[in-house]
Amino acid sequence: MNINPVAFSLGPVTVRWYGLLIATAMLIAAVGGCKMMRKAGINEDDFLTIFMVTIVAAILGARIYYVIFLSCLIISSIQMRSLPSGMADWRSMAGCLPAWHPFI
Repeated sequence: MNINPVAFSLGPVTVRWYGLLIATAMLIAAVGGCKMMRKAGINEDDFLTIFMVTIVAAILGARIYYVIFLSCLIISSIQMRSLPSGMADWRSMAGCLPAWHPFI
């Protein structure tokens, strides 16, 4: 079974299926979280602030982890261009945990 990883392209921008699924999951989490906050009587703005900080921290944490711990794989500039640029899910927690500290 050979599935095309590209969902669609808009000019030079290529959208892949995993990115589309991650974005959809974040949207569902934000909408569901807002509904739960409203039901619990908690301010939705506080939830959305923490949610956005978490998203940014997850992306930055995954990138920093990738650069620090996988930089040993980079031997030359030619190999650096051929390395994959994906992010692992659990690596993003390296950025989320420090970002949550002010809110806990």
